[in-house]
Amino acid sequence: MAFDMATAGAHVRDAVLAAPLSTEPFAHLLIQDFYPDAIYDEIMERWPALSLFRHTNAMTRYEFGFRKVDERLSAEERAFWTAVTRLNDVANLVIQQRLAPHFGEKFEPYVGAGWRQKLDGNVDCLPTSIQLASYTQKFGLPPHVDSLRLLTNAFVYFSERPASEPEPELGTVLYKSRGLAIPTNWPFERKVIEPFLDRVAVSPYQRNHCLAYINSPRSFHGVDELDIGDRHRRLLMFGSLIYVREVSRIMGQEMGDWIMNETRPK
Repeated sequence: MAFDMATAGAHVRDAVLAAPLSTEPFAHLLIQDFYPDAIYDEIMERWPALSLFRHTNAMTRYEFGFRKVDERLSAEERAFWTAVTRLNDVANLVIQQRLAPHFGEKFEPYVGAGWRQKLDGNVDCLPTSIQLASYTQKFGLPPHVDSLRLLTNAFVYFSERPASEPEPELGTVLYKSRGLAIPTNWPFERKVIEPFLDRVAVSPYQRNHCLAYINSPRSFHGVDELDIGDRHRRLLMFGSLIYVREVSRIMGQEMGDWIMNETRPK
């Protein structure tokens, strides 16, 4: 399906602008009816076969990325996903604008109360390529934060059930830190990290629902362990990736060097 980008872009902008913003346990948006219905349905129909996904180390979580041209997809499919990426880039800019007053959650732990002066009114970011994730059978993710370079992150849930049937048990749990902060996505066992966190909210797994948030050292989120058999829990991820030079400018050269070392192929 070829969709009108101007009309679809206006829809996602309006959806982001209408979403309630909460600062507990960290700044986030809960966005309803994120895509126009026809585009949501088309994404569901074009969702790649699980055999094309890459299995991760998180039980039965599988991922499919669009960073490179994937010859396993037809030219028509690649064109469609490119259009979806462009549409998400539109939404991503508005998400950044809405969350910008709370960027201190991200930067104050590193540079102190003068974080606004450090930013100088801007954080230069690259929109991430969209990424699909699919969970099946038994799955779960312990509480964690995302990669340090991510300024904002967002998940759109792709449930086959109607929007009137949200499923909190399949959703994303948001945790409030009891003082714990970590800079990036390090693997901690659930039993090690949960005593330092309080569960305070859940973004339910629901058709066309989007959770968008600032990725700070205290933006802990996770997924409860659950066995859903042959069913699939699907989500589309996108966000804002801070350029390494910006990390160095805002947080200092030592932090920029650390990022370069962490992302260098081993």
